[in-house]
Amino acid sequence: MIKKTLDKGINLIYLPGDKFKTVYIRLNIFRPMGEEAAKNALLSRVLKASCAKYDKLQLEKKLEDLYGAGLSANVIKCGDVQVISFGMFLPSDIYTEENTSKKAAELLYEVVLNPKIVGNAFDKETVMLEKNNLKMLIASVFNDKKDYAEQRCTEIMFEGDPFAIHELGRLSDLEKVDEINLKEHYDKIMSQSKIDIYVSGNCDIDSVANVFAGVKSEKEMPKNSVDNKKREIKTVMETQDVSQGKLMMGFKTDIMPESIDTYKLLVFNSVYGSGTHSKLFCNVREKLSLAYYAYARYNRFKSVIMVGSGIEFENYDKAKDEILLQLEEIKKGNITEFELSSSKKSLINAYKSMDDEPLRIISAQASSEILDEDLTLDQKIAAIEAVTKEDVIKMSSHVWLDSIYFLKGKENE
Repeated sequence: MIKKTLDKGINLIYLPGDKFKTVYIRLNIFRPMGEEAAKNALLSRVLKASCAKYDKLQLEKKLEDLYGAGLSANVIKCGDVQVISFGMFLPSDIYTEENTSKKAAELLYEVVLNPKIVGNAFDKETVMLEKNNLKMLIASVFNDKKDYAEQRCTEIMFEGDPFAIHELGRLSDLEKVDEINLKEHYDKIMSQSKIDIYVSGNCDIDSVANVFAGVKSEKEMPKNSVDNKKREIKTVMETQDVSQGKLMMGFKTDIMPESIDTYKLLVFNSVYGSGTHSKLFCNVREKLSLAYYAYARYNRFKSVIMVGSGIEFENYDKAKDEILLQLEEIKKGNITEFELSSSKKSLINAYKSMDDEPLRIISAQASSEILDEDLTLDQKIAAIEAVTKEDVIKMSSHVWLDSIYFLKGKENE
């Protein structure tokens, strides 16, 4: 990995590699998560839809001319940081025998830095179209009850915290956005945000870097916060017309995101509920048939573990108790060699496979920038390999239940 800072404060992270047959260029704008989330989500879509130099059809033609290059634009929530991300994906210069990576960078520049402006606003028709599309996307979260339950549990755990807001923002905030205030917001974030550029694959990196030479970036990354205060467990039950109950249990930890102990916590989470070898899968789902699915997901940015399961309504108490019992089993030291070795192997394989996928490498590097972590892939793998059974047991004492959310059906009232 080669990392350098361009003249205007932009970090350029280059991941060279002859094994990649493609070049991927990503421009990340880092923003504080919060009230502007819906604006940022809409902005990513509006900028992708057209730019000053090319309308939508012309933009698609330019992508075709770049050997079928792909253009992406989305928002990602990383703790209290929302990343507005724009990417170009195309064949390596080795195969095209021309500097296509520079041309792709120039097109990405036009999309992000030279948007279509009408008067002193974005194009009204484009904004309205993308606003309606985003409304439907936000509404779809409600329709996917698994995602909805996790979002509701997050809102309960982090009430009043920016992290409680969905990465696409809130419908109520989106309703207030129009072509005028969206343009004002764009001007603000392009002059007051940390911006990084990531490039992977074999290309003329200097020519790519020169394309973005005039872009200015603030050097400060938005701050991430962790709330690890213990409180009385909060339980919320909600009734909807559903056929399967969704039980979410939010656990907090006092292992800070920047701590090397996070790799011990990763192994703990895998033993507990990440994978077919885990205690939640083998006991809650397989042995006792209390759940259609059961998983534990560790969010390092906020130091929380979310446990989710799909259950019959009448199994609420049994499933909840068994999920907590499996945590107690780890605390007691009841961890098999198979559970420990399978957990470590699963995590290490995931890290190693990442090395073959440019998109995952870049995403991991962006996360490291937010976490201010400079460990190499080999160092991360070594940290996982070094985790012992005693480490996992110790980690279990740093995890406690904070919130419970249960979505049940009307016939269960």
